Amino acid sequence: MNKVGAVIVTYNPKVGLKKRVNLILSQVCFIVIIDNSDSKAISVELDELEHESRSVSVFRNNENMGMAKALNQGCARLYDKGFNQALLMDQDSTLTTGMVKVLREHSEQDKKCGIIGPLIFPEGIELNAIKSKLRFVKKIPPFFFARISPLDVPFQVAFNITSGSLCDLAIWNELGGFWEDLFIDGVDNEYGLRLLSRGYRTLIHPGAVLYQNYGMQRRVHFLGKNYFPTFHGGSRRYYAARNRVLIWKRYCFSQPFYLVWDFMSFINTLKLILLFEDNKAKKIFYILIGLKDGFLNRRGRFDG
Repeated sequence: MNKVGAVIVTYNPKVGLKKRVNLILSQVCFIVIIDNSDSKAISVELDELEHESRSVSVFRNNENMGMAKALNQGCARLYDKGFNQALLMDQDSTLTTGMVKVLREHSEQDKKCGIIGPLIFPEGIELNAIKSKLRFVKKIPPFFFARISPLDVPFQVAFNITSGSLCDLAIWNELGGFWEDLFIDGVDNEYGLRLLSRGYRTLIHPGAVLYQNYGMQRRVHFLGKNYFPTFHGGSRRYYAARNRVLIWKRYCFSQPFYLVWDFMSFINTLKLILLFEDNKAKKIFYILIGLKDGFLNRRGRFDG
Protein backbone atom coordinates (compact mmCIF):
# COMPACT_ATOMS: atom_id res chain seq x y z
CA MET A 1 0.00 0.00 0.00
CA ASN A 2 1.28 3.45 -0.90
CA LYS A 3 2.21 5.83 1.88
CA VAL A 4 0.20 9.05 1.47
CA GLY A 5 0.99 12.46 2.90
CA ALA A 6 -0.50 15.87 2.17
CA VAL A 7 0.90 19.23 1.08
CA ILE A 8 -1.16 22.29 1.99
CA VAL A 9 -0.13 25.65 0.57
CA THR A 10 -1.33 28.65 2.58
CA TYR A 11 -1.29 32.37 1.89
CA ASN A 12 -2.74 34.64 4.60
CA PRO A 13 -5.55 32.13 5.21
CA LYS A 14 -8.79 33.19 6.86
CA VAL A 15 -10.83 31.28 9.43
CA GLY A 16 -11.43 27.56 9.01
CA LEU A 17 -7.88 26.40 8.33
CA LYS A 18 -7.61 24.25 11.46
CA LYS A 19 -10.89 22.49 10.68
CA ARG A 20 -9.73 21.71 7.14
CA VAL A 21 -6.34 20.47 8.37
CA ASN A 22 -7.95 18.10 10.86
CA LEU A 23 -10.26 16.77 8.15
CA ILE A 24 -7.27 16.09 5.89
CA LEU A 25 -5.39 14.49 8.77
CA SER A 26 -8.22 11.98 9.16
CA GLN A 27 -7.41 10.65 5.66
CA VAL A 28 -3.59 10.86 5.47
CA CYS A 29 -0.84 10.09 7.96
CA PHE A 30 1.26 13.26 7.66
CA ILE A 31 0.78 16.88 6.52
CA VAL A 32 3.34 19.42 5.38
CA ILE A 33 2.06 23.01 5.41
CA ILE A 34 4.03 25.41 3.22
CA ASP A 35 3.13 28.92 4.29
CA ASN A 36 3.60 31.71 1.75
CA SER A 37 2.02 34.31 4.01
CA ASP A 38 3.51 37.77 4.23
CA SER A 39 1.44 38.50 7.35
CA LYS A 40 2.45 37.52 10.89
CA ALA A 41 -1.18 37.24 11.98
CA ILE A 42 -1.48 33.62 10.85
CA SER A 43 1.63 32.46 12.73
CA VAL A 44 -0.25 31.70 15.95
CA GLU A 45 -2.70 29.31 14.29
CA LEU A 46 0.10 27.56 12.40
CA ASP A 47 2.07 27.19 15.65
CA GLU A 48 -0.98 25.64 17.30
CA LEU A 49 -1.43 23.16 14.46
CA GLU A 50 2.20 22.08 14.63
CA HIS A 51 2.26 21.80 18.42
CA GLU A 52 -1.03 19.90 18.66
CA SER A 53 0.07 17.09 16.35
CA ARG A 54 3.37 15.44 15.47
CA SER A 55 1.77 14.59 12.13
CA VAL A 56 1.79 18.25 11.05
CA SER A 57 4.96 20.07 9.96
CA VAL A 58 4.95 23.77 9.05
CA PHE A 59 7.53 25.45 6.82
CA ARG A 60 7.37 29.24 6.54
CA ASN A 61 8.65 31.08 3.48
CA ASN A 62 7.83 34.46 5.13
CA GLU A 63 6.85 35.78 1.70
CA ASN A 64 4.81 34.68 -1.28
CA MET A 65 7.07 32.31 -3.22
CA GLY A 66 4.28 31.17 -5.53
CA MET A 67 2.14 28.06 -5.73
CA ALA A 68 4.54 26.01 -7.87
CA LYS A 69 7.57 26.48 -5.60
CA ALA A 70 5.49 25.82 -2.48
CA LEU A 71 4.15 22.58 -3.96
CA ASN A 72 7.68 21.50 -4.83
CA GLN A 73 8.88 22.31 -1.33
CA GLY A 74 6.14 20.21 0.22
CA CYS A 75 6.51 17.31 -2.20
CA ALA A 76 10.27 17.26 -1.64
CA ARG A 77 9.78 16.94 2.11
CA LEU A 78 7.34 14.06 1.71
CA TYR A 79 9.56 12.37 -0.89
CA ASP A 80 12.57 12.57 1.44
CA LYS A 81 10.48 10.98 4.21
CA GLY A 82 9.66 8.00 2.01
CA PHE A 83 6.11 8.88 1.00
CA ASN A 84 4.86 7.52 -2.32
CA GLN A 85 2.02 9.96 -2.95
CA ALA A 86 1.17 13.53 -2.03
CA LEU A 87 -2.33 14.90 -1.65
CA LEU A 88 -2.04 18.46 -2.99
CA MET A 89 -4.32 20.95 -1.26
CA ASP A 90 -4.86 24.67 -1.02
CA GLN A 91 -6.27 26.45 2.01
CA ASP A 92 -9.78 26.86 0.57
CA SER A 93 -10.58 23.23 -0.31
CA THR A 94 -12.66 20.77 1.72
CA LEU A 95 -12.41 17.00 1.40
CA THR A 96 -15.40 14.69 1.47
CA THR A 97 -15.45 11.40 3.37
CA GLY A 98 -13.26 8.70 1.88
CA MET A 99 -11.95 10.86 -0.97
CA VAL A 100 -8.28 10.00 -0.51
CA LYS A 101 -8.97 6.27 -0.22
CA VAL A 102 -10.89 6.29 -3.51
CA LEU A 103 -8.07 8.11 -5.32
CA ARG A 104 -5.32 5.99 -3.76
CA GLU A 105 -6.91 2.63 -4.50
CA HIS A 106 -7.31 3.43 -8.19
CA SER A 107 -3.89 5.02 -8.63
CA GLU A 108 -2.19 1.99 -7.11
CA GLN A 109 -3.57 -0.09 -9.98
CA ASP A 110 -2.33 2.27 -12.71
CA LYS A 111 1.45 2.64 -12.85
CA LYS A 112 1.18 5.29 -15.59
CA CYS A 113 -1.06 7.51 -13.48
CA GLY A 114 0.99 10.61 -12.68
CA ILE A 115 -1.83 12.45 -10.95
CA ILE A 116 -5.48 11.66 -10.17
CA GLY A 117 -8.06 14.15 -9.01
CA PRO A 118 -11.66 14.32 -7.81
CA LEU A 119 -14.69 16.07 -9.21
CA ILE A 120 -14.49 19.63 -7.87
CA PHE A 121 -17.51 21.76 -7.08
CA PRO A 122 -17.47 25.40 -5.92
CA GLU A 123 -18.67 26.06 -2.40
CA GLY A 124 -21.61 28.43 -2.17
CA ILE A 125 -22.98 27.68 -5.64
CA GLU A 126 -25.99 25.42 -6.09
CA LEU A 127 -24.77 21.98 -7.18
CA ASN A 128 -27.41 21.47 -9.86
CA ALA A 129 -26.51 24.82 -11.43
CA ILE A 130 -22.81 24.03 -11.85
CA LYS A 131 -22.96 20.28 -12.50
CA SER A 132 -24.25 20.66 -16.05
CA LYS A 133 -21.33 23.01 -16.79
CA LEU A 134 -18.68 20.55 -15.63
CA ARG A 135 -16.47 19.69 -18.59
CA PHE A 136 -12.97 18.26 -18.98
CA VAL A 137 -10.49 18.53 -21.83
CA LYS A 138 -9.47 15.31 -23.57
CA LYS A 139 -6.79 15.20 -26.24
CA ILE A 140 -7.70 13.79 -29.65
CA PRO A 141 -4.31 13.29 -31.38
CA PRO A 142 -2.64 15.12 -32.85
CA PHE A 143 -4.30 18.54 -33.13
CA PHE A 144 -7.79 18.28 -31.69
CA PHE A 145 -9.54 18.05 -28.35
CA ALA A 146 -12.96 17.27 -26.96
CA ARG A 147 -14.84 18.65 -23.98
CA ILE A 148 -16.25 15.70 -22.10
CA SER A 149 -18.72 15.41 -19.25
CA PRO A 150 -17.79 13.29 -16.22
CA LEU A 151 -18.04 9.55 -16.82
CA ASP A 152 -19.23 6.91 -14.36
CA VAL A 153 -15.75 5.39 -14.16
CA PRO A 154 -12.25 6.98 -13.82
CA PHE A 155 -11.35 8.71 -17.06
CA GLN A 156 -8.29 10.32 -18.61
CA VAL A 157 -8.04 14.08 -19.18
CA ALA A 158 -5.34 16.36 -20.54
CA PHE A 159 -4.88 18.14 -17.19
CA ASN A 160 -6.77 18.83 -13.98
CA ILE A 161 -6.99 21.26 -11.08
CA THR A 162 -4.17 20.70 -8.60
CA SER A 163 -6.13 21.02 -5.37
CA GLY A 164 -7.45 17.67 -4.18
CA SER A 165 -5.19 15.71 -6.54
CA LEU A 166 -3.09 12.74 -5.55
CA CYS A 167 0.37 13.10 -7.07
CA ASP A 168 2.75 10.18 -7.64
CA LEU A 169 6.00 11.41 -6.08
CA ALA A 170 8.32 9.12 -8.05
CA ILE A 171 6.91 10.52 -11.30
CA TRP A 172 6.97 14.06 -9.87
CA ASN A 173 10.67 13.60 -9.12
CA GLU A 174 11.34 12.15 -12.57
CA LEU A 175 9.66 15.12 -14.27
CA GLY A 176 11.52 17.69 -12.18
CA GLY A 177 8.54 18.96 -10.21
CA PHE A 178 6.18 21.81 -11.00
CA TRP A 179 7.32 24.70 -13.20
CA GLU A 180 8.27 27.35 -10.64
CA ASP A 181 8.71 30.17 -13.18
CA LEU A 182 4.93 30.29 -13.60
CA PHE A 183 4.51 31.30 -9.94
CA ILE A 184 0.72 30.87 -9.98
CA ASP A 185 -1.95 30.15 -12.64
CA GLY A 186 -1.41 27.49 -15.26
CA VAL A 187 0.83 25.40 -13.01
CA ASP A 188 -1.60 22.46 -13.06
CA ASN A 189 -2.21 22.71 -16.82
CA GLU A 190 1.51 22.70 -17.59
CA TYR A 191 2.15 19.71 -15.33
CA GLY A 192 -0.62 17.75 -17.05
CA LEU A 193 0.86 18.53 -20.46
CA ARG A 194 4.29 17.41 -19.28
CA LEU A 195 2.84 14.14 -17.99
CA LEU A 196 1.13 13.65 -21.34
CA SER A 197 4.35 14.36 -23.24
CA ARG A 198 6.23 11.77 -21.16
CA GLY A 199 3.66 9.00 -21.59
CA TYR A 200 1.89 9.36 -18.23
CA ARG A 201 -1.78 9.93 -17.49
CA THR A 202 -3.90 12.48 -15.64
CA LEU A 203 -7.13 10.93 -14.36
CA ILE A 204 -10.39 12.09 -12.79
CA HIS A 205 -12.24 9.74 -10.45
CA PRO A 206 -16.00 10.46 -10.32
CA GLY A 207 -16.27 8.63 -7.01
CA ALA A 208 -14.18 11.31 -5.27
CA VAL A 209 -15.55 14.81 -4.60
CA LEU A 210 -13.91 18.01 -3.36
CA TYR A 211 -15.49 21.35 -2.55
CA GLN A 212 -13.46 24.45 -3.28
CA ASN A 213 -13.94 28.11 -2.45
CA TYR A 214 -13.21 30.15 -5.59
CA GLY A 215 -13.26 33.47 -3.79
CA MET A 216 -15.53 35.91 -5.58
CA GLN A 217 -16.92 33.46 -8.15
CA ARG A 218 -20.68 33.45 -8.39
CA ARG A 219 -23.46 32.42 -10.70
CA VAL A 220 -24.89 34.98 -13.12
CA HIS A 221 -28.11 34.16 -14.95
CA PHE A 222 -28.16 35.96 -18.29
CA LEU A 223 -30.45 35.43 -21.31
CA GLY A 224 -31.60 32.07 -20.00
CA LYS A 225 -28.11 30.69 -19.32
CA ASN A 226 -25.88 30.34 -16.27
CA TYR A 227 -22.41 31.88 -16.29
CA PHE A 228 -19.72 31.64 -13.60
CA PRO A 229 -17.30 34.61 -13.75
CA THR A 230 -14.46 34.41 -11.22
CA PHE A 231 -14.00 38.16 -10.52
CA HIS A 232 -10.24 37.70 -10.12
CA GLY A 233 -8.23 40.86 -9.54
CA GLY A 234 -5.68 42.48 -11.82
CA SER A 235 -2.61 40.53 -10.69
CA ARG A 236 -4.29 37.17 -11.22
CA ARG A 237 -5.34 38.32 -14.69
CA TYR A 238 -1.71 39.23 -15.35
CA TYR A 239 -0.39 35.81 -14.33
CA ALA A 240 -3.05 33.94 -16.27
CA ALA A 241 -2.29 35.91 -19.45
CA ARG A 242 1.50 35.78 -19.13
CA ASN A 243 1.65 32.11 -18.23
CA ARG A 244 -0.63 30.98 -21.03
CA VAL A 245 1.84 32.52 -23.48
CA LEU A 246 4.77 30.80 -21.76
CA ILE A 247 2.92 27.46 -21.95
CA TRP A 248 1.95 28.06 -25.59
CA LYS A 249 5.61 28.59 -26.44
CA ARG A 250 6.71 25.44 -24.62
CA TYR A 251 4.05 23.10 -26.08
CA CYS A 252 3.18 24.61 -29.48
CA PHE A 253 4.81 21.70 -31.31
CA SER A 254 4.46 18.76 -28.91
CA GLN A 255 0.86 19.45 -27.79
CA PRO A 256 -0.73 21.76 -30.39
CA PHE A 257 -4.26 20.83 -29.31
CA TYR A 258 -3.67 22.82 -26.12
CA LEU A 259 -3.11 26.07 -28.02
CA VAL A 260 -6.48 25.69 -29.74
CA TRP A 261 -8.32 24.91 -26.50
CA ASP A 262 -6.57 27.57 -24.44
CA PHE A 263 -7.11 30.31 -27.01
CA MET A 264 -10.82 29.52 -26.96
CA SER A 265 -10.73 29.56 -23.15
CA PHE A 266 -9.00 32.94 -23.26
CA ILE A 267 -11.72 34.39 -25.50
CA ASN A 268 -14.36 33.09 -23.09
CA THR A 269 -12.55 34.72 -20.16
CA LEU A 270 -12.54 38.07 -21.96
CA LYS A 271 -16.25 37.67 -22.67
CA LEU A 272 -17.08 37.07 -19.00
CA ILE A 273 -14.98 40.05 -17.88
CA LEU A 274 -16.60 42.40 -20.40
CA LEU A 275 -20.13 41.19 -19.73
CA PHE A 276 -20.24 40.72 -15.98
CA GLU A 277 -17.19 41.83 -14.02
CA ASP A 278 -16.20 45.15 -12.47
CA ASN A 279 -12.99 47.09 -13.14
CA LYS A 280 -13.03 45.95 -16.77
CA ALA A 281 -10.48 48.45 -18.05
CA LYS A 282 -8.00 47.68 -15.25
CA LYS A 283 -8.28 43.91 -15.81
CA ILE A 284 -7.87 44.22 -19.58
CA PHE A 285 -4.82 46.42 -18.99
CA TYR A 286 -3.24 43.74 -16.75
CA ILE A 287 -4.03 41.09 -19.34
CA LEU A 288 -2.27 43.10 -22.04
CA ILE A 289 0.78 43.57 -19.82
CA GLY A 290 0.77 39.83 -19.09
CA LEU A 291 0.61 38.91 -22.76
CA LYS A 292 3.48 41.28 -23.53
CA ASP A 293 5.63 39.87 -20.71
CA GLY A 294 4.87 36.33 -21.83
CA PHE A 295 6.16 37.03 -25.32
CA LEU A 296 9.18 38.74 -23.75
CA ASN A 297 9.76 35.56 -21.71
CA ARG A 298 9.46 37.28 -18.33
CA ARG A 299 8.84 34.83 -15.50
CA GLY A 300 8.53 34.54 -11.74
CA ARG A 301 6.83 36.96 -9.37
CA PHE A 302 5.07 40.02 -10.74
CA ASP A 303 5.54 43.10 -8.57
CA GLY A 304 3.12 45.37 -10.40
